[in-house]
Amino acid sequence: MVGNIRWLAGLALLACFFLGVIVWSAGRGVDHHRAGRIGIVMMLVGVFGGLAWGLGYTLISYMAATG
Repeated sequence: MVGNIRWLAGLALLACFFLGVIVWSAGRGVDHHRAGRIGIVMMLVGVFGGLAWGLGYTLISYMAATG
């Protein structure tokens, strides 16, 4: 069950990043600033969320094993 939730969370982060790329590129062509900024924010959320997801699991597993 936890493995499925982790897999879905990773998939959601990937989707957030790639949808951010789409919103950013479409926004730059249509209204220039507003949608472009929203796309950048979505990409940053995807990148930093992925880092937190990967590092967080590693740190929690390490602390659980050494505690």
